[in-house]
Amino acid sequence: MKQHLDSSALFHLAMMNEDWLNTYRFSITLKEKVDPAKLQQCVDTLLSKYPMICCKIKHNFFHHYTEPLTDLIIQEDTHPLLRSVNYPNIHNQAITILYDENTIILEAFHAITDGYGATTFLKELLHLYTVDTLDTQTTQPKISFTYDSFQQHKHHSKTKKVYTTEQGKFFKFHKRDNQHPILATTLEMEIQQVKQVAKQYQCGINDLIITLFYRAILNAYDTKNKTISIQIPVNLRNHFPSDSLLNFTLCFITKLQHAYKELSLPEMIQHIQAQTKQFNTKEYFEKEITKVAKPQSNAFIKYLPLKMKTSFVKYYYLLAKEPSCLTITNLGKMDFLDKRTNEQIEHMDVILSPRYHTPYNCGVISINDILHINITHDQNDVLIEEIKKQFMELGISINCYRY
Repeated sequence: MKQHLDSSALFHLAMMNEDWLNTYRFSITLKEKVDPAKLQQCVDTLLSKYPMICCKIKHNFFHHYTEPLTDLIIQEDTHPLLRSVNYPNIHNQAITILYDENTIILEAFHAITDGYGATTFLKELLHLYTVDTLDTQTTQPKISFTYDSFQQHKHHSKTKKVYTTEQGKFFKFHKRDNQHPILATTLEMEIQQVKQVAKQYQCGINDLIITLFYRAILNAYDTKNKTISIQIPVNLRNHFPSDSLLNFTLCFITKLQHAYKELSLPEMIQHIQAQTKQFNTKEYFEKEITKVAKPQSNAFIKYLPLKMKTSFVKYYYLLAKEPSCLTITNLGKMDFLDKRTNEQIEHMDVILSPRYHTPYNCGVISINDILHINITHDQNDVLIEEIKKQFMELGISINCYRY
C-alpha cells in the first residue's frame, strides 16, 4: 500500500545526495546481552502494525511516497556510525534495526517519521522484547495514524503579530569533509545535578543546555561582528492535536550577538528564555505550518514534476542561507510502557546526522535519572572540550564516551 509522506518530508528528500542524508540513531543499552532471535521475532510482530515506519521510499513522476517492507531483518551493528541507512538504499529500506552486545539500535531516514514516531515504535518494540509475550501482541489492531498533520492544521493564523528576521552576518562552523567518518561524543550526567543547577538559575534544563552551548561557541571561536544562531526543534503535538506518526515537527531559531559575550550566565539564560517564550507558541507555529503546507496543497505545485519541485526546494534553501550553525534536539525523559522495561535499561542515546554544511549536531535524551547529550562532530573536538568545561564549571560531573 502506497502512503504519501508529510509536507515537511520534501525538504529531506530534496536535500539528500551521495554525501548527505538526514538520519538519526536511537540506541537503547540494556543491562543484559541482546538475544538476536527474540529481537527478530519482536520486529516481525510489529512489521505490519507500523507500515509507515517499517518502509522504503519510492517515487513516481509527481510525488515521493512510502511502501511497507515485507520483512525487516535485524543486523549486527558493523556499519560506520549513521551509515546503515544511506542514499540510495532508502529505496530498499529507510530504517534498520541493529544490535551490538547489550544495545538495540534504530537508524532511520528523517523523511519517514520524527522523534515522536520513532520512540512510539521503539517503546512497543522494547516492551515486547523485555516484558510481554509475542502471543498477546499479534492480535492487536494495526496503527493507521498516517495523515499529514501539517495539512490538517494549515489554517491561516489570525494573529497580526510580526516575527522579525534578523539580518546580518551569522557565525558558521567549518565545512563538513565528506571523506571523513561521522563521529559522536556522549556527555553523560546525572539529571538531578542538572536540575539543581537549572533551578538555581530559575530556568528549565533545555534553556540551560542551549545557553551553555552559546557560551562554549563564544569561548572557542572567533565570533566578532557575527550573530550565533541555534535551531530548536519542537514537537508540534504539544501545541496542536495529532496522533499521526508522520513528521509533525518544526523549529524556531534562537540568536545571540557577539556583543552579548560579556553577559553573566543568569543574564544570558534570561535572554534565551525570552526567545523561547516568544517563539515556542501555538501562535508562532500556526504561521510556520502554513508556510510548509500551503504551497504543497496548491493544485499547480501539487502536480509539478517531482524533479522540478525538489530542485526549487533545494535552491531556495541554499539561496536563503540557513542562519543557524547548530541544532539542539531535546527529546526529554523517556518513560516506557511498563516500569519493568525501564528497569532493564542502562541508558539511551539519540545521535543526529551532521548538518548539511557543518559537522555538528546535538541530540539530548534521558532515562532513569541519566541524561545524555550526544554531539555529532568530526575530528575537530574543540567545541566538545569547551562544552564539557561549561558544565563542569557549574559543578556538574560528566562521563564522556566517544563513538
